[in-house]
Amino acid sequence: MIAFAISLPFFSLWIGSANLLPQFNLLLTNFINYIPIKIIFVFWFFIFNHHLLNGLKYFIWSYGLGLEIKKVYLTTYLILLINILMTLIFSWIIF
Repeated sequence: MIAFAISLPFFSLWIGSANLLPQFNLLLTNFINYIPIKIIFVFWFFIFNHHLLNGLKYFIWSYGLGLEIKKVYLTTYLILLINILMTLIFSWIIF
């Protein structure tokens, strides 16, 4: 969660500089294209996506659906599988 909090200002700075500071945006774009930074983005995407998908699970639970222990395990494993697949697709796109 700390990595997400630290990376969010960098991400907004990168997006915000597209129109205002084109040279700075080019510098940040070149920085983002380094392999270690892309790996950090993959981890960031996994964390953010996992948090989002679990939020959807808790939203469904707030309606009292899927609270049986077998369904809890099923939704947990399903969310993990979907998260891994989405992270693999994201990794394929950025690499």
